[in-house]
Amino acid sequence: MCKKLASTIQSIAKEIENDTCKSEAAISQGIIRRVLSEIGWPPFDVKVVAPEFGIGDGARKVDYGLCHPPGKAVVLIDVKDLGKADSKGQQQLFSYSFHQGVPIVVLIDGHKWSFFYPPG
Repeated sequence: MCKKLASTIQSIAKEIENDTCKSEAAISQGIIRRVLSEIGWPPFDVKVVAPEFGIGDGARKVDYGLCHPPGKAVVLIDVKDLGKADSKGQQQLFSYSFHQGVPIVVLIDGHKWSFFYPPG
């Protein structure tokens, strides 16, 4: 798995250099789903890798909730356009984490992957 993941990451880095993945949608499709698949999360099982995961009453959403068991998020992932991850996005994720009781949040903009373990 490690060699294949390393190869995938190298391929993704080339795509970013060539401006292939600049938008949030392209990063989600071309980067996030590929990496999730490589590390064992089934990106097309929407009960496990839940897209547009609702927070609280569902009015607020995060790009992905990684769920185990299905339907219960253990990781929240928010994707931003290339180079657009900022402290505002971090604060938003911390708030979502608090409201959902999710121990791990990830903010991704293609170039940067920030992992946070907010206090519970």
